Amino acid sequence: MGQYIDMNSENELRSLFQKEFKNPVQIDIYTGEKPNDFSKFTLELLKELVSIDSRLQLNVHAQPDEPDELIPIYPTIQLGKNLGADIFYWGAPYQHEFNGFISSLVFLSKQETDLPEAVKSRMSELVSPVKLYVFVTPQCPYCPYSVIIGHKMAFESKGKIASICVEAQENQELSEKFNVSSVPHQVINDDPESTSIGVPNISTFFEQILSYSKNEPETVEEAREEEPSQGLLLLKPEEITKALGKHKKTIAVFTGDDCEQCEGVKKILNELSSELGDDVKFIEINLGKDREVPGYQPITMIPTVISFEGEKEHGRWIGSLPPPILKSKVKKFSEKKTDDGK
Repeated sequence: MGQYIDMNSENELRSLFQKEFKNPVQIDIYTGEKPNDFSKFTLELLKELVSIDSRLQLNVHAQPDEPDELIPIYPTIQLGKNLGADIFYWGAPYQHEFNGFISSLVFLSKQETDLPEAVKSRMSELVSPVKLYVFVTPQCPYCPYSVIIGHKMAFESKGKIASICVEAQENQELSEKFNVSSVPHQVINDDPESTSIGVPNISTFFEQILSYSKNEPETVEEAREEEPSQGLLLLKPEEITKALGKHKKTIAVFTGDDCEQCEGVKKILNELSSELGDDVKFIEINLGKDREVPGYQPITMIPTVISFEGEKEHGRWIGSLPPPILKSKVKKFSEKKTDDGK
């Protein structure tokens, strides 16, 4: 039994690796010439991890051979370097983030991801390199989902996307630079205007990343113009009026930081989006810690789901409704004729 990975966890990991691993996985750690406490902890954690399965290959470096902007702090971990993947961890991957770290090892061993084919097929459209920060904290249960999305895109992009999991508490200067107060918090190419909070919709997020990889990057607002036909579109509160004006029927879910019930509601709405197709547009507005939406009645509780006909509010459902009731209300709204008879 190791110091950081107990016997039960070791047995579970061994079983997982035996079942899922197909190819060796390279792990590189950069500790610094004089390792700090985080570097020492991370190195020992990785040593225990790689001892579980011989297909995990650990390379230890004091620092990179040449200056590298993707290895600015210690510890830095790079995964899949031998595969040409720019997947990094700035800080120690522990607590909830360790789960995401393990999931990354699995898809790298398989050398394939489960990203939508519509996203995979457009990786060739990436022109210039893109750097993606995903700020996390060890206590955040949703952060690994955002990190995994970025890492899978980095793998599929074959070197065009660098996905960096930034442990916010170990990188306070960078966190302050981008005003990180809630996690997961995504930033593209060091542009504060690109900020998104919460687990992103994969298709929408890729469109945003793609806009930063063109010779003349679009603004975030321009990147949102081509909306995905299905799935929740993540918007800022000030963007809701413009979005409502584009569609005859819209279902909007208002969420906030650290809202466990919101995830269940979002899952149901994502399913309904696929089922109802173009009949209704589904959007999410993450209010953070606020409850004000410019031009609309305050949101008194999250999650809140509101149905809109154009920009006019039709119905409001507060809290986490039982799935059958929420589905019934949304489907009934989708079948309702609008004022123009459609």
